[in-house]
Amino acid sequence: PVGEWWKPKRWRPRVIALTECRGIEIRDISIQQAPSWTLHLLGCEHVLIDGVNIQNQLDVPNCDGIDPDHCRDVIISNCRIVCGDDAIAIKTTRQARDYGPCANITVKDCNIETQDSGLKIGTETTRDIHDITFIRCVVRRSGRAACIQLRDEGNIYGITFQDIQFKAQY
Repeated sequence: PVGEWWKPKRWRPRVIALTECRGIEIRDISIQQAPSWTLHLLGCEHVLIDGVNIQNQLDVPNCDGIDPDHCRDVIISNCRIVCGDDAIAIKTTRQARDYGPCANITVKDCNIETQDSGLKIGTETTRDIHDITFIRCVVRRSGRAACIQLRDEGNIYGITFQDIQFKAQY
């Protein structure tokens, strides 16, 4: 019925999951209707994500947009993200092996709509997250435009939010 939350099935794949990639570019692609995280980067370095268009349903839980996880030297720019959960979430999830910290990540010129956090650091913070910049982003719809959650043993420092426009609706 209208107004009720969509309930996911037990198994939901991530649409794109890249692990330990170096020197990659993801440009000018569109992804729709992700059942879980849309673009998950684990332990990647020297990454450019530019012009990515993600169109997920707003009522699907855990359908994050872009999740740099234990990544370094990443630029995310000119992306349009519509999703039910965190649009861009920089994190260091608990893993069986150590992929290192998240560091030197820039998110710029992105346009976001979400039920949850637009620009997020954390929830999972098992390693340090530092030197992160969010600049010139528009969060048109969200529960929280910017969010930092430190729940684990890592540290968070060197975070910049600059020229962020937002409207919190939930």
